[in-house]
Amino acid sequence: MESIDLAVPAPVIAMALYQRFNSRDTDSFSDRLLAAMRNKFGVEDRAAFYEQAGALRDILQNHLIQVLSLIAMEVPSAFNAESIRQEKIKVLRSVRPIATEDVVFGRYTAGEIGGSKVVGYLEESGVPADSTTETFVAAKLTLDNWRWQGVPFYVRTGKRLPRKLTEIAVRYHKPPVCMFESMGSCLLNSNLLRARARITSQDRER
Repeated sequence: MESIDLAVPAPVIAMALYQRFNSRDTDSFSDRLLAAMRNKFGVEDRAAFYEQAGALRDILQNHLIQVLSLIAMEVPSAFNAESIRQEKIKVLRSVRPIATEDVVFGRYTAGEIGGSKVVGYLEESGVPADSTTETFVAAKLTLDNWRWQGVPFYVRTGKRLPRKLTEIAVRYHKPPVCMFESMGSCLLNSNLLRARARITSQDRER
C-alpha cells in the first residue's frame, strides 16, 4: 500500500479521493481546487528546525504536494504502492514552474488570539532578529496535462491563523441555469465541495 501522510488527516484524503474517482465527470466540471493546512499555533519549540525549512519546505512542498498528486492523478492500473506512485509522478512532472506573481509569502507578528497575547515570529525563542523565514505561503499551481489544463490548484499553509484546519475543496463551474432558484437553493457556495478535518489540542501539533 502507498503510505499515508500522517500530517494530513486520512478522512480528508479519503473523502476527496472518493469524490474524485466516484464520478467520471468530476474533473470536467471543476473550476478550481484548494488544499490547505492552517495552524493556530506558532513555531513553539521548533524554531531551529523552522529556520531551515519555513512554511514552504515544512508543509507545502512536502504534505500539500502529496495531496495534490493524489487528487490529480489518473486511476492507477492496480491498487498498490508502485502503481499509485507512478501516477503521482506523472502529476508532479506536469506541474508548471511557479511564476513570481502566483506565490505569496508572509510571517506572523505579535497580536492576540483568544484574548491572550502572542509574540511574533521574530520574537520567538531561537529565531534570529534578521530572519527572513516565512510562516505563511500560498501559491497557484498549474498542471500542463489534458485533464487539468486551465484548472488552477491553490495550496496554502500558515501558522498563527484563527484556527487549525486541514481541508481539500473543489469548486465546480456554476451551471448556466439554476433550476432551483425559486426554492432558494442557488447559493453562492452551492457548487463547492469541502473535505475538512478540525484538529483538536489533543492531536499532534506541527
